[in-house]
Amino acid sequence: MKQIEFETDVSLEQILQNIKEEAEDQLLIKLPSDAVVLKKPYNKKIIEQASVQFGKSITISIPDTTPSAADELEEKTTQEDFVEGKDVAEQVIKNISHQPISTIVKKVGFLAKAKKIAAKRFLKVPLFVWSAAIVLTFIIFPAILLWFIPSATVNILVENKPIETDAVIIASAQVSEIDAEGNVIPLKTESITKTGLENAKATGKKTVGDPAKGRVRIVNFSLSLNANVKKGTKLTVVEGSAAGLQFALDSDVFIPVATKSADLKIIVGEKGANVTAVKIGEKGNVTAGTKLKVGDYNREFLESVNDVDFSGGNSHEAIVVSEDDQKKLLESLTEKLKNESEEELKAKLGDINIPEGGVETEVIKQTFDKAVGEETKEFSLSLEVKTTAKIFEANDIKEVMKKVLEPSIPEGFVISEEDIEIESEVLEKQSPDSLKILGKIKSVLKPKLDLEKVKHDLARRRFGTGKFYLENLGNVSGSEISVRPGFFKIFGILPPNPARIEVKTVVKGQ
Repeated sequence: MKQIEFETDVSLEQILQNIKEEAEDQLLIKLPSDAVVLKKPYNKKIIEQASVQFGKSITISIPDTTPSAADELEEKTTQEDFVEGKDVAEQVIKNISHQPISTIVKKVGFLAKAKKIAAKRFLKVPLFVWSAAIVLTFIIFPAILLWFIPSATVNILVENKPIETDAVIIASAQVSEIDAEGNVIPLKTESITKTGLENAKATGKKTVGDPAKGRVRIVNFSLSLNANVKKGTKLTVVEGSAAGLQFALDSDVFIPVATKSADLKIIVGEKGANVTAVKIGEKGNVTAGTKLKVGDYNREFLESVNDVDFSGGNSHEAIVVSEDDQKKLLESLTEKLKNESEEELKAKLGDINIPEGGVETEVIKQTFDKAVGEETKEFSLSLEVKTTAKIFEANDIKEVMKKVLEPSIPEGFVISEEDIEIESEVLEKQSPDSLKILGKIKSVLKPKLDLEKVKHDLARRRFGTGKFYLENLGNVSGSEISVRPGFFKIFGILPPNPARIEVKTVVKGQ
């Protein structure tokens, strides 16, 4: 074992450097009892543990003194070991063999100072601080939890006592505020103009075709009277299967008087003219030689005959637009645009009520692409309508009806606001600015209770006394209490914080 002896002023860095560089594995380290390095007791442990990291086995020798320096050092080390001994050494000597000695020494100084400061602060905490911490942990904190965490829902059960009434209300554009005593509410007007295009199938039936046409020769037998026959004059077939068919002159016709020849034979006056059948169809295609009476003229005076067959007459049954087709399409598209307008008004107006019968729709412009009787399979309608709503706020009706209901409410009761149902219907339009409305209200009666006072009275009560209190409030048929979280039931009381208690009146059986 090799002996290494150090002087009084030797530093920790010098000792560690010598141990590390020594070739021998077993060393006796001799330090004077008054060595500066021994003033810090953890330095001895640093030297011992560092030597192990260096692969050395050492023995530290310190001469005996009175009191023994070694004993004193050992005692001091034992007293401060939790701060400056082994824990400091262990943090410094990790991987010490790979660190410069100067770095090791700096780490020792820094850690020792930090731990010494922490230990002094810990030991200097006053007793009242420790007492306050205990009170906070075991008294105040649980009290805070009990105040803010548990909650309760309390249902006060009441009998179902329905109540309802109705009244006539006047909605007038002449007022801007509710007159609950006079049953008058403000009336407003909102309008929307919409256009739409819709198609429909034609369902009418009609015989269509062309009239027969031809040429006749009109004969005047009179020797003294000329004949002026006007356009449109009817010529009627007088014989055969076509008897009764009529044709009309296409133009005015002048027929001269008859004359006598030198041998005293009568030469009739005559004139050719075009005619068109009054009715369509094949029947008008009469054969040549058919005689026709001219208007109201006597046949002994005027008569006509066709020298050539009439032609062009034809007919068939076709699908056409009927009056009913147009009427149905107009009603359908008007209703569609009216409904769309009402939806837009409701979205625009929000809580404002559009009563039944309070909407009027006026057709501004309508255009059918096919006329009545026109042959087609489908037709369309372009329509523009203006929808005007006479409107009032639902809450206005509610306030008036609540006032109407007041005389019917027994003492000790109130109507349940959440169960109120309001209906309204326009009875008649009194004027452009006034409507007569039938208002209806339904609700249920509940006991008149100060729910805030009930909350405060229930706070901190035990469950049993709480139910007893509730069921003796008057006009109450029972109660239900639930506490959350469930484990708070073990305390057996309602939450001490009234704000954490919700109290509701509930109709029994609902």
